[in-house]
Parts: sequence; structure tokens; C-alpha cells
Amino acid sequence: MSAETEKKQLLEQFQSYLEQSRVETVIANEQPDLNTLLTEMVELKTEVKTEARQFKNTLDLLSSALETVQQDNKTLSEKMLEAQQQQDEMKRAMLLEFIEIYDRLSAGATLFQDYRPVKTLFKRSRNKDIKVIKQFQQGQNMSLKRFQQLLQSYQVRVIDCVGQSFDPKRMKVVETATVNKVENAVVLEELLTGFLYKDKVLRLAEVKVNKIY
Repeated sequence: MSAETEKKQLLEQFQSYLEQSRVETVIANEQPDLNTLLTEMVELKTEVKTEARQFKNTLDLLSSALETVQQDNKTLSEKMLEAQQQQDEMKRAMLLEFIEIYDRLSAGATLFQDYRPVKTLFKRSRNKDIKVIKQFQQGQNMSLKRFQQLLQSYQVRVIDCVGQSFDPKRMKVVETATVNKVENAVVLEELLTGFLYKDKVLRLAEVKVNKIY
């Protein structure tokens, strides 16, 4: 056997060895150890459980925080509503005081509206008295107008009664009369002015109502 032939055989054997080693390596890589695979699966499962637990704890914490915020908002809303109601009641009481002053001014203006000094007793001062009375009336009317503006600024308005059908929610019957030309239960006269505050009754109007028997 020549040296060339021997050399060629050695190369073929070496190449065969390399190819065999490569196939075994691939087979070994494609078929991992079962224990290693199970271990990795257990670790992965444990990790997933841990993350799920942490996620649940986070959700519970957020849910508790949200519930606390909602409860705080509810409590705050209730306190604000209670404060608003108290403020509204105080305002109603104050407005009723204003209305009483308005009643006195209105009564004074009405009293002097038809007043005239007796000619025989106040002959010398009659003209002067009439002038004073007119000035007083003007002052009363200015004060009444100012009070009306003040009440309007607080959303207070007068209940319209005369000529209207009797409304028990807004009016109180104090007197009755019979006028055949007027329909039954129609208000003939307003004896005490009624007022609304924000479309709710602040004070009932006292009225005289037509009553046909």
C-alpha cells in the first residue's frame, strides 16, 4: 500500500468520525434531560403563581383604596348637603325677617296713601302736612322698592294671587265672599302677600276667596 493511499484512508476515517460526532451532538441537543425539563417547568409554575399572587394583592390593594375613596366622597357629599341645607334654612329665616320689615313698610305706605288732614282742624297747616305726607310716602316707596330688589337678588318673588284660582299649596283662605260674576274659588283679594324662595313657598299668601253656595 502506497503512502498516498494510506493517507487517503486516514482522511476518510477522520471525516467519518466527525460526521458521527455531529449527529450524536444534535441528537443529544434535541433530546434534553427529562429531569432538567421537569425542574424548569416547576420553577416556571412557581414563578407564575408568585406573580399571580402579587397581582392579586395589588388588585386587592387598589380595590380597598377605591372603596375608601368612594366612602370618603360619599361622606363628603353628605356633609356638603347637610351644610347646604343648614345654610338654606338660615337664609330662609333671614329672608322671613326681611319680609316682616317689608310688611311694616308696606303697611305704613298704605296707611298714608289715603290719609288726608281734616280741613277744619288742620286748616292752616293742611298744605304743609300734605307735602310732608307725600315726602314720607316717597321715602316709604323708595324703601319698599329697595327691599323688593333685595328680595329678588335672593331669588324671592311675590306669589300672584288676585284673579287666580285658589292654590292650597301657596295660599291660605282667611276670608270668603260671594261675587256672582266671579267663578267659584277665585281669589278676590290679597290680605297678606305670599312669597316664593327658589320656587318653594317661603310664606303662604293670605287671601279672600270667592265662594258661591
